[in-house]
Amino acid sequence: MPNECPMSRPRSGSAQAGLTRARMLKTRAQARLAQLAVEEREGRLVPVDAALAVEAARATALRASILTIPSRWALQVIGLPTPAAAQGVLERMANEVLENLSQTGAAIRDRLTARQRARGTAHRKRRP
Repeated sequence: MPNECPMSRPRSGSAQAGLTRARMLKTRAQARLAQLAVEEREGRLVPVDAALAVEAARATALRASILTIPSRWALQVIGLPTPAAAQGVLERMANEVLENLSQTGAAIRDRLTARQRARGTAHRKRRP
């Protein structure tokens, strides 16, 4: 049968099992991709580039806050009568830097959340 298509020949048991396994793996992969897409639209999954952008922004804010410490706080510490008084000033400074970092993180999170919602809305609009 020279004109017979190789795909139409009966398959051996192991070939059929291999094909069944390949189809199963493909179906699982498609289901996983669909699950990830849903999680991203719902805001439970953040793209790596977005997470890296958040961390870069937080690191930049932290660096800027730390660099202001000497100029902003030196005069408040010089001439204090006791180490305890200096410690109090330095604790206020540390708390201020940490509060700024927290606010920066919250602002970044809010922007990301808004971006994720906008993406979810865009995905929903495209689908019939």
